[in-house]
Amino acid sequence: LQTNMKKIFLTMMAAALLVVGLTACGGKQKTVANDDAEQTDEAAEVGDVVRGELGAFELRGPVKECVWNYGSYEQTYTFDEKGMWTTRDGRVPWDGWASKRDEQGRIIHMGDGDIEEVFEYNDKGLRTVYAYHDLEYGYKTYYTYDENDEVIEVKDVNWYNNEESNPRVNKFKVLERDSHGNWTKRDIGQGVISTRQITYYE
Repeated sequence: LQTNMKKIFLTMMAAALLVVGLTACGGKQKTVANDDAEQTDEAAEVGDVVRGELGAFELRGPVKECVWNYGSYEQTYTFDEKGMWTTRDGRVPWDGWASKRDEQGRIIHMGDGDIEEVFEYNDKGLRTVYAYHDLEYGYKTYYTYDENDEVIEVKDVNWYNNEESNPRVNKFKVLERDSHGNWTKRDIGQGVISTRQITYYE
């Protein structure tokens, strides 16, 4: 039953990302229009190496929790003070799964035999590839960044038996961001708006 629930949950995530793609948080936060986005002294510098696993979620700064609305559903992610990913929707996502980490301690592979998730990062700690597959379905997403380390485009492909097919490209545009420079509202194409509310450690 647990494996079936994981399949249903991750298939929903895959479907949302194909049209492309954190929000219940108190905490100090300021939301401003993108053109007038202000960053406090606490904001992470563009070009810095991202702490922990925050780069897998397009986050910077002392992030504690992020609830990410993808347009059709939402997920909540939590992180420790070192920026390492701790839970997804209240559960340790790799609990009971085989997992592999890189030299920085970031998850790069996890799975239970039926389901597999793969993460790849660039030298700044930003996610460049996310891949998922189960026994019946698989996809891979490639992320393209601009000079400000902002995701501006994603390419999704079907991925099965290590073969890629049916590429689909979506352009992203940030509409609002908070005082740490993290986006809180974004157009992810095809008329879909994604939002995030982010809580930070004091």
